[in-house]
Amino acid sequence: MTNRAEFQGSTPLQGASAFLIKTQDGRTLAATAKHLLGQNGGVEPEVSVAAFDGVIQSWHLFPRTLQDQRVDAGRVGAEGLDDRRLDWLILTLKDTGKPLPATPLRLRQKAVEVGEEVFLVGCPYDEAACKQNVYAGKITARTADRFRYDIDPPVDIRGFSGAPVVDRAGHVVGVMTVWFEPRMQGEKFLEAGGEDAASIYRSVERQR
Repeated sequence: MTNRAEFQGSTPLQGASAFLIKTQDGRTLAATAKHLLGQNGGVEPEVSVAAFDGVIQSWHLFPRTLQDQRVDAGRVGAEGLDDRRLDWLILTLKDTGKPLPATPLRLRQKAVEVGEEVFLVGCPYDEAACKQNVYAGKITARTADRFRYDIDPPVDIRGFSGAPVVDRAGHVVGVMTVWFEPRMQGEKFLEAGGEDAASIYRSVERQR
């Protein structure tokens, strides 16, 4: 899925990636990367998590090729997301009574380990007709709550920020974000990064 959002006092966000998650108590939420609320998402001045609920005017999420099949996000959907170390953005959804345009995923509580197989789900900007691609990878390194993995086949991941990284069972292990200089093959990326779902699991699932 992709994003289209408007804010009071800031430029709009259009593009990048997002996905839906289902909590243990049955709530459906939207997830994406927090850095999209700034220059990386074309949003200037940057919108902070603390100010988000007061300035959001609209946020639509939809499959890139099916703009009429959308859901609307509302407010910040988890506590603690203003932590500078986190790049997760979790949003509530407005109830439209319409079917969801994508299948909500479950978060995994356990962090991925080096050597584990993962899958990046998303669409490159240069594939206009793309509905959903899956790129296999293997975890190559970890730093605090973040991890790196190789990508097969190589792909231009610009626009993948906020996409889900899942394990073999289809559980979300991270949100796609890159904070390092990835290895490249021409214009295509040989690796990408992610931030652990484990880092926000307790907050999303309302565990203390």
